Amino acid sequence: MARDKRSMRTHAGPGRGQRRARTARSATTPVEREAGASRAGRTFGALRGKIKRPTLKNNLGLTRRALVFFAVLALLALSYVNSLRTYLVQQSTMATTQQQIAERSQRASDLQRQLDRWHDPAFVKSQARTRLGWVMPGEVGYRVIGADGTVITAGADVAGLDRQGVTDLSPRWWDRLSSSVKTADEPGAARR
Repeated sequence: MARDKRSMRTHAGPGRGQRRARTARSATTPVEREAGASRAGRTFGALRGKIKRPTLKNNLGLTRRALVFFAVLALLALSYVNSLRTYLVQQSTMATTQQQIAERSQRASDLQRQLDRWHDPAFVKSQARTRLGWVMPGEVGYRVIGADGTVITAGADVAGLDRQGVTDLSPRWWDRLSSSVKTADEPGAARR
């Protein structure tokens, strides 16, 4: 009997309060289905405002809650991307600054080492000899003047000489001897 009560429904037409047994819908043709739908629309027209509508879905099948959730996620992602960009810029700046600090510390230590060398009397004497041309009392100083009138220092290279004293640019002694013998044999050719 309980099953019969569930299968019964109230009728909204004349004779309210009467219950009628629910029958299976057997409308198989589209015309019959449309006629049944229009009848149901008229019957339940008064209840339309009271029926709770389901949540609206967009074309992707997402509900409003899902759209709000994804919007919040996108907003969080944008804020984290901005923070990440700032972090990477700061890391790059820190790396550059640390490299500059290391280079300047190295330069400062080199300058300090040079300054410490000037406290050594032997270094000061050698610098006075090479830079200023000073000599100790009792010594004789010589300066070699180049063709252009400048002083040739001890570390300067002389044109035509390498560390052994002879280069390919300077003629060898036997070449000069043979050219002088040829000149002596032909005195008229040398005068031309």
